[in-house]
Amino acid sequence: MLRIKTYHFVIAFFLITLIISIVGNRLFNDIPAPQKSEELENLNTKSFIHITHQDTLSAVLLYDDNSDSYKKMEYLISISRSGSNLKFYKMNVEDYPLNYQISGVPTVLFLKHGQEVSRIMGFVSESNLRMIIKRIENF
Repeated sequence: MLRIKTYHFVIAFFLITLIISIVGNRLFNDIPAPQKSEELENLNTKSFIHITHQDTLSAVLLYDDNSDSYKKMEYLISISRSGSNLKFYKMNVEDYPLNYQISGVPTVLFLKHGQEVSRIMGFVSESNLRMIIKRIENF
């Protein structure tokens, strides 16, 4: 009779973590490096408050200059926003007002009338990003 020991769980956990790490890195690295694309308008604190309190829905990508995933996310946003009515902006997290509790970058906030409608935390694929944008536009 086969008995499962504690170390079996430890080994299984280690192997699953290793596989997820390898697959995740491959998927992340398969995304093309950012090309010369349409840049998102950079906001400061004053323009952030003005833009996000309007009647239209806007999306703000919060970033850190040292983040590679931010650069790839910005590239994906610039190619995914075609055909969208959303206005996209970016803002350095160091200049960001603290009232939305950002715990990591990249984070995309979808705001209307100064209220958060939705958010994307971390990096997402192009197909998921398009789906999220479409869903939020229909909100």
